[in-house]
Amino acid sequence: MLSELCKGVLPQFTVIVDSVENSGRSLFNSLVKTTAMRGDLVQVFHFEQSKVELTAGFEDGLVSQMLFHDCFSDPVGWNCTEGILNEPLERETFREMVQKSAGSIGSRPITVAFDSLSPLLWANGWPRLCHALHSLVSQHSKHGMSSCRLLCLLHCDVHPSGETAAVCHMANTTLTVLTPPPKQALSSSVGEMLQIEASACRQSGRGAVEKATVTLDADLTANVLLPTMFVKEKLTEDVNSKNDPTADLPFNLRLSDDERCARDGLVLPFYISAKRKQAILQGADADEGQIFYLPDREDDFDEEDPDDDLDI
Repeated sequence: MLSELCKGVLPQFTVIVDSVENSGRSLFNSLVKTTAMRGDLVQVFHFEQSKVELTAGFEDGLVSQMLFHDCFSDPVGWNCTEGILNEPLERETFREMVQKSAGSIGSRPITVAFDSLSPLLWANGWPRLCHALHSLVSQHSKHGMSSCRLLCLLHCDVHPSGETAAVCHMANTTLTVLTPPPKQALSSSVGEMLQIEASACRQSGRGAVEKATVTLDADLTANVLLPTMFVKEKLTEDVNSKNDPTADLPFNLRLSDDERCARDGLVLPFYISAKRKQAILQGADADEGQIFYLPDREDDFDEEDPDDDLDI
């Protein structure tokens, strides 16, 4: 999974989730460069760095083939320019901008990169942002656009966890940047190291989780250094044990084999089993018990005058 991503083979929607301690910007730049080298028409909405900073390490010929939407110089329109953050985000905003820019390019596959989604999420909230992103990736065929893929960077430590989860829920693949291992444990000659956890949602509905250490060279070439490790079964086991409501009970709710056999053989009171019912219907218990009544002396019952004791 990570090996294909590092080669620029991106799914329809990829989100890189990072934080202040573990930045994913270098990985974002590497995937943007690799995707452009594969021949995709890359359109970049850059909010947090300039075009010069973003394209550092890119070849000049590669930069000329990309399209850039400058949201960094004047994001809210203070210099009388058209800022993207000064008005509420509409559902068709990004699609119209991408379609307008790619109108004269041809039918090349389009990859739209956002650096990053955090300013848009601050300014518009997750419902508007999710609607705009969904319109961009789902309606390209209706408007004559080529296949469109999204590559987004998102800072999880500046948003509530619910907003981050809502955006990641739309993505096919989520790349979470974790704390990297000590560099001395691997090699002192490698470049920047990142510990990546990739979560992918497949078309079958089943998910896969993969961890690996990724190195980035000076030219932003990404390499999967350590063998990848699928942790799907371990993740499922941890979730089940964490959500088990019977884990900390002072008594046992489960039965052993002996206890289960004893319970099955117990006849409950006032319960007529099939064998007992059959015996009653056949009259087998007619001689098992009789009722004898011995009247007392006060029990003088006159059949001729039943109400004689009432003194009427």
